[in-house]
Parts: sequence; C-alpha cells; structure tokens
Amino acid sequence: MAPAGAYAVWIALAAAALATIAARRRAAARWQPVTLATVASASVVAFAFVSWGRATPLGDFNKAYYPAGTSIFGDPSQLYECDAGNLCFVNIPIVAAPFAPLAAIGRLPAQVVFSFAGAAAAAAAAWLLIRELHAEGATRYAIVALFALNGPLLYSARLGNLTHVMLPLLVVAFAALTRGRDGRGGVLFGVLALIKPPLLLFLAYLIFRRRWRAVLATIATTIAAGVVSVAAVGLEAHRIWLTQVIGPFANRPVAAYNVQSIAGMLAHFLRPDDLASWVPLEVSRSFIAMDYALVVLVLAVVAATLLATGAPPTPSAQWAELSIVLVVVLLVSPLTWTHYYAFCVIPLACYATGAIIASSAGARLAIAASAALVSAPVVLWLPQVRILGSLIARVGISHYVFGALMLLGALCATRVAHREPAAVACS
Repeated sequence: MAPAGAYAVWIALAAAALATIAARRRAAARWQPVTLATVASASVVAFAFVSWGRATPLGDFNKAYYPAGTSIFGDPSQLYECDAGNLCFVNIPIVAAPFAPLAAIGRLPAQVVFSFAGAAAAAAAAWLLIRELHAEGATRYAIVALFALNGPLLYSARLGNLTHVMLPLLVVAFAALTRGRDGRGGVLFGVLALIKPPLLLFLAYLIFRRRWRAVLATIATTIAAGVVSVAAVGLEAHRIWLTQVIGPFANRPVAAYNVQSIAGMLAHFLRPDDLASWVPLEVSRSFIAMDYALVVLVLAVVAATLLATGAPPTPSAQWAELSIVLVVVLLVSPLTWTHYYAFCVIPLACYATGAIIASSAGARLAIAASAALVSAPVVLWLPQVRILGSLIARVGISHYVFGALMLLGALCATRVAHREPAAVACS
C-alpha cells in the first residue's frame, strides 16, 4: 500500500482512541473498552501485518537472530558473515544463545513462537506500567493506546526485532531503581546493555548519582556475560564483532530513513539520496564536528538539569530522571534505529497517568506533539512534488529525533520546575 496512506490510517485510529479516552462518564461505559480494543486490533493489523512499502515481515529474525541461533554452537565463525550495510546478526555472540532452541524447531515454528513471545512481552510491559504508575480508568486506556498506536513498537514486531521484547525488562529496571532496589536494577541494565549497547549510558548516570550498588551490579553483569560469551565461542568471534560489526558504525553515520539519532538527522539533511542505503558514510571533519557539538549540547543541558535538581527525592522525580537518560540514549547513540523509539512509551505513560506532571501549558503541548512525532508509523514517504519531497527527505524524515528533543526538553523543564514535585507516587 502507498506509504502516505499509513499516516492517514494512523491519524484516524489515534483520533478514535483519543475520543474514546476523552469520553468521561460517571459510570464506566461498556462501549469504551470494546471500542479501544477494536482500535488497538486495527492498529496492530495495519502496522504489524500490512505492508507499506518496506519493513520485510520478520526480516530481522529471519536474517539475523534465527541464523545466529543456528550457528552459535555449531559454527560460530558464521555469526557475522555479511557485508557492512547488509542485514545480519550484530549483537555480542552470547545474545545468540537463546535463539538456539528456536533454530532447532525450524524457521516457521520459530517465527510463531517468537512472535507470540513478543506480543506477550508488549502486553506485560503495558500491564507493568499500569501497575507501577497506579493507572486507573481512562489512564489505563491511555497506556493501552500508547502501546497500540506506537509505530516504532509495531515496526519492531513486524521486523522480528528484540526492542519490544525488552520493554518489560526496562520497566522493571526503572521500577527497581525507583524503589531503591539498586542491585536488581543494575543487573537488568547490564542485561539490557548486552542486547542494545547504547543503554550502557545508564551506567554513566548511575555513577553520576553515586548509586554504587547498581553500578557494581551493571558492571558485574556485563563482565560475567562477556566471560561466558568468550568461553562459549572463543575470542575470534568477538574480535570480528568489535572490528567488523561495531567499528564501522562507531564514527561513521548511516543515512537510512530508519536511523533516528542526531548523527542520522544530519546525514538525512546532507545525504537525502541515501535514505535507502545502510552503508556507513565517509563524512567530512565538519560533519563530525557538528555531530559532536550537538551531542555535547544535549549532554550539557541534561547535566545542568541533573546538577540543578540534585538526587530525585520522590518516585515521580526518579521516573522523570530515568526518562531523561532514556531519551538521551536515543539521541546521542551513533546508530539509533527507529524501533528504539518504542522505549518512549515509558515517559509518555508517566505523563498520561500523572505520575510525572508537566510543568506548564507549554510543556503539555510539547509532550503532545512529541507523542505524535515519536509514535507515528515507520514508513519512507517522499512526495512527488519536488520541493515538498526534498523538504521531507532532508528534514521531515527525522521527525522521531525532533519528537525526542521536544520530549527531552519537556522532561528537563518538568524536573527543574518540580524539584520536590507533588506528583502521584509511583512506588
């Protein structure tokens, strides 16, 4: 189907969900959950099953995770047998181990099992947020809608990636730190960073806040996993992973439309003809300087916010602060894929439930706009009108980055305005 149609369908579904949630009554109306379930089902079908031009069904699972599960214990040398720019397994070798049992049952059964596991993980994440944020009534509906209408989350499910599978672990990690269970939170962040290395930035935050138990747990988990990984497959596979998989993307941007980091945003603007290329680009020193300058600016704003507010005194402040770090991870990572923006359901759910209270009308407007920008369907739509097509290719295609920047600004403003916020407790 035409990519432009994805936006029209998503807007219609989002409007129906908002109307359902906004229809307040003294007594619970039976039609509301039925309507919301219908909207959610339609959204899942539209963006996890229907093709809008790209996003091969279970492409990541078929080309990366399933082959990795086949070779991890048989022939580890085949783990990274692909060229830069081609889809293949990119995680540290030990991450392939859980896929070995799936590889043993055949591809089609493995696809079914993995898809159901992903759906269960997303449902578990929604339930955990409802429980941890004490959502009731319409706010429960809001969390369900955030998940059901989250384009990056459904994109991850369609691709067969691990991002949506990680969501409940991330929610539990946030809840653990909020409740002072730093050991548990640190272990979970260590596990999550093994799957998505940019999340290791949370370690810097934990050190900054002197959460030493969480720091030690994170470091111990990653070291232990690394030792097990080396013992299982040897050093050579890890050398290849570092030099041929991680290395090419460490300081060279990718201009593909589904790369949504600060570096990706700059690459979109300067190389709009490479939106369907996943090969790392050779860029000038001025490009690198601009990228670093923007990253440093974001980090400086966040550091100033954390220094000005001190250690979070309430659960609400802790959720806000962890959300700040999460959004920073998305922005500053050299390679943030669009499906990573599924993680934004956490801060958006906090705002929707009142667990984090916006600091002003302007902040509320920014949150609403950012929710739309980071939740829109993942498609490559370039209008035939030359000027409009060029504008979207260079600027509009990076709307997830712009949404994340707006969300980060709102979170920082909220944190500063409510140093001791009288928000709804999340513990």
